[in-house]
Amino acid sequence: KVELVNDAADLVRDALRFPLAEGGAALLEEEGVVDVGQALLAAFRAHELPTPGSADFEGEWKKAVKALGKALGRKGKALFMPLRIASTGRKSGPDVAAQLQVAALAEGNSPCEAVSFEERMRQLEDALSMPCE
Repeated sequence: KVELVNDAADLVRDALRFPLAEGGAALLEEEGVVDVGQALLAAFRAHELPTPGSADFEGEWKKAVKALGKALGRKGKALFMPLRIASTGRKSGPDVAAQLQVAALAEGNSPCEAVSFEERMRQLEDALSMPCE
């Protein structure tokens, strides 16, 4: 929640990071994350996802998420929570599309480290390919 301008700094910093790669792999145990994560990776590899820096990213992202949900037979929380975890590495936070856009804008333009969407997908793939214990 942003009440002061200073509150926004933490939200932006969090949006730039991808904690799934920072020990947040336990999030993969959340219901549906593996299935949605694998479908997200497949869509990414097939170039079916919009580029976060594109002009109509938000609208195109909504279309891609709808198609993903339809293909998986998931909607509502059963789709959006696993998708949030797979794409942001978190269970809560600002709108997923907005976070991905902020990260895209920050690439090369911020003193903070920004994890690109491409790098998030690579790290998600690595996390999904780790053997379960």
